[in-house]
Parts: sequence; C-alpha cells; structure tokens
Amino acid sequence: MNPINCTWDNQTRIYSNKIISHWTNMAAYGKPLELWKKYHPSTPKFLQLTPYHEFSMESWNNDCTIFDKIEQDDLFEMFGSDI
Repeated sequence: MNPINCTWDNQTRIYSNKIISHWTNMAAYGKPLELWKKYHPSTPKFLQLTPYHEFSMESWNNDCTIFDKIEQDDLFEMFGSDI
C-alpha cells in the first residue's frame, strides 16, 4: 500500500495514531496508556476499538451476536441502507 494514496479521513487517522501509541507503550513498558480492567472469567469483557467511538469495555458472555452487531453497524456506516 502506498501511503501517498491513502484516503483515510481525519477521525481514522486519529484512531490509528491512538492505537499505535497504546501498542508502543505496551511494548516499551508492559502496559497501555489508559488503565485496562483486569480480565476475570466471571465477567468476561472485550475492548471495543473503533475510530468513531471512544474505547469501551463491553460484556461478552460467550455470545458472538455482539460481533455481528458491530459488523452490521460498520457496514451500515460504510454503505448506508443499501446493504
């Protein structure tokens, strides 16, 4: 991919830089920039990372429908009601 031809919008660029900062800090110091809650099997959560929302912790409960909803929301945002 040629970065000169990249067509990211500003929000996606900000998001990308934020992810890079978190992973760089994780590699250098062993922890992300913000406090991430400790995983516990009785309350499984995943970290939702999207360019148009703040990072958030979501309940998982071994139910994959949350991933289907995220995918649907992303498709709707990209293509509108034409899907």
